[in-house]
Amino acid sequence: MKATTISDAYNQMLWHVYAKWDFKSKPRDMAIREKLNVQVTINNPSSKPIVTDDKKRNKIIESYTERELQWYLSGETSADSAPSNFWKTIENEEGQINSNYGHITLYDRTEFYTTPYWFALKALKKDKDTRQAICRYNKAKHAKLNPKDFVCTMYQNFHIREDQLYSTVRMRSADLFTGPVYDLPWFCYLMEKMLEDLKPVYPNLSLGQLTFSADSLHIYERDVDEVVKMIDFFGQSIQQEAFVK
Repeated sequence: MKATTISDAYNQMLWHVYAKWDFKSKPRDMAIREKLNVQVTINNPSSKPIVTDDKKRNKIIESYTERELQWYLSGETSADSAPSNFWKTIENEEGQINSNYGHITLYDRTEFYTTPYWFALKALKKDKDTRQAICRYNKAKHAKLNPKDFVCTMYQNFHIREDQLYSTVRMRSADLFTGPVYDLPWFCYLMEKMLEDLKPVYPNLSLGQLTFSADSLHIYERDVDEVVKMIDFFGQSIQQEAFVK
C-alpha cells in the first residue's frame, strides 16, 4: 500500500484488516482478524498524532501520543512511570517494562558499545550510502526477562538516498487499535531526530519516505465496534475501487 500521511496509512490498514482480513484465529484464546506481511509506504511522515474518523477517539489518541512520547524521552522503565495503567498488567517481577521505545533506542547500552540509535547515526555519518544503520528494538534479553512484554518492533533501518532520509520499520506483531496508532508517530519522531542530527554533516538532507511493515497486523474482535467508528468508510471505498481497478 501507499499513503500520503501516517493518518492515511493507519486508516487504510484499519480498513484492510477489518474488512479484508486473511485469517481469524485465537492466540491466547483471544479472537482476532489478521493479515500477514502487510507493508505501507508513507510519503510525508510526521510525528503529529494520528487522526481518524472518530472525533472522540482522536482526542484520546492526541493526549496519549503526547504522554507516551514524554515517557519514551524520559527513559523510565518502571510501570509506575508509564502513561497508562495498561503497562501494570505486563510489568515483570521487578515492576519494570521492556517496551519503552525511548529507553530501548536512546538509553539502553546493554547489547552495544553505544545505544541502538547512536549506532545507526554513527553508521550514516561514516558512510552516506551505508546499509548498516539499523536501530534494533527487540533483543534477546526481552524473551528471557518478561514474555508478557515481548517487544513488538524488531528494528528501524535508515538510508540516505539522493539527499533524502528514508526509514524502514519492521514489526513482528502489531495490534492496530493500541499499537501503530501510537507507534507510527514515534517512528516518525526518530526519523525527524535523525534528520536533525545529520544536518551538520549533510546540510542538503531532507525527509524521505517511511515504510512500515508488520508480520502480523491484527484487530482483536473485542475492539471491532470501536474500530468501526474510526474508519472513513466513504474514503476507503473509493480507495478500494481504485485498488481493484
